Amino acid sequence: MAEQGHPRLDSEKGGPDWRQIRLKYTIKSLRNGAWGDEPLGDGSDVPCIRAADFDRLHLTADLKSAPLRHVPQNQLPQHLLRRGDLILEKSGGGDTQPVGLVVRFDSSEDAVCSNFAARMVVGSDCSSRFLTYLHAHLYSAGINIKAIKQNTGIQNLDADAYLDETTAVPPPPVQHAIADFLDRETKKIDTLVAKKQRLIGLLQEKRTAIIDHAVTRGLNPDAPMKDSGIEWLGSMPRHWQSPPLKRLLRVPLQYGASEAGGSQDGDGPRFIRITDIDGQGRLRDETTCYIPEEAAQRFMLGRGDILFARSGATAGKTFLFDGRPERAAFAGYLIRASLDPEQVLPQYLRFFTQTRAYLQWVEQITIQSTIQNISAEKYASLAVPLPPTEEQAAIVELVHKQVSQIGSSAVTMGRAIDLLNEYRSALITAAVTGQIDVREYAKAAG
Repeated sequence: MAEQGHPRLDSEKGGPDWRQIRLKYTIKSLRNGAWGDEPLGDGSDVPCIRAADFDRLHLTADLKSAPLRHVPQNQLPQHLLRRGDLILEKSGGGDTQPVGLVVRFDSSEDAVCSNFAARMVVGSDCSSRFLTYLHAHLYSAGINIKAIKQNTGIQNLDADAYLDETTAVPPPPVQHAIADFLDRETKKIDTLVAKKQRLIGLLQEKRTAIIDHAVTRGLNPDAPMKDSGIEWLGSMPRHWQSPPLKRLLRVPLQYGASEAGGSQDGDGPRFIRITDIDGQGRLRDETTCYIPEEAAQRFMLGRGDILFARSGATAGKTFLFDGRPERAAFAGYLIRASLDPEQVLPQYLRFFTQTRAYLQWVEQITIQSTIQNISAEKYASLAVPLPPTEEQAAIVELVHKQVSQIGSSAVTMGRAIDLLNEYRSALITAAVTGQIDVREYAKAAG
């Protein structure tokens, strides 16, 4: 898999038998998709593939996530996808993920693509697998960007302009050889990535186990235990208490500012919304926005405040404000807990909200609601397993040390995955542009 040893051609645009051709001549037809009507549920509905159903890494369409739609029988034949068809994303995208990705339909099931995409039937002298990889190279090179038109927040691809681009294409036997090579080599990369992802999963499990044991059982394995009287919490050390959260606060829980959104120009304190907090409880830099001074006054955060998410799929998620940025206010879908430091350490409570016991409580609360919502009243009644503050400090120190080591290992694994995926992209580019002579490579490997 190392790039060293791959035989190279002198030309960056393929060998002498490659020809320059416009992309539109590699396909027989281009037809916009159909969104259809609401499903009938009588067995006649078909999956409708959206850009959200694209497997952007493996360049295929995922039928499992595609919604069922009803396409009238007189329209269905012209829209049905066939194995080997390409699907071009025509509308959607954004600054970090521009519109214009191409994936391959690789199924024998009946399906259509949505009206925000187009079906491309591959020409008889072209390999759909090769073209899939070729379009992936063009996308990574930004060729699609020249054909994007954007008058609103939605990007639209001028398909005719994109398909008018010229590229180098080898003879069919070489196309098949390149596709075979890339299928084989990317599969090896995917196997390595999957192994590293499994290791990250094991590290996350270990992290959770460490936090679980320390925050709900303590550090002394010989400590006498007692039944907490709380089903989701179970047993805890005999000298611990389990007061409701409201008894650990300096002031009552508070809902955030009900501003519609923040400003991007940096005028006023940073405005922290639930969407600004990632899965690890950290602030995202790319979503930074600000709130006017006058609107922020009652919602300014203090160091050690904990924010609880109250609505939607993120209900139960927490964020510990450590004083960075120096000035910040919080939004309406968050609830602020200002803790009494003489009773509970902020980092200890934050670790508690990462335990299985806490997540079980969140699940129970949200199941009881008609919508996913945890009110301030419900958070106020949350029982917190609580040792003396000296023991809390010891738990925080030990857990922080151990989870930091695990976090460093996970970050290293994540970087390795990023490098493998970058190599995957570079390998695709090298093969479809002829920088690697895959036939010579096959001889050398054989």
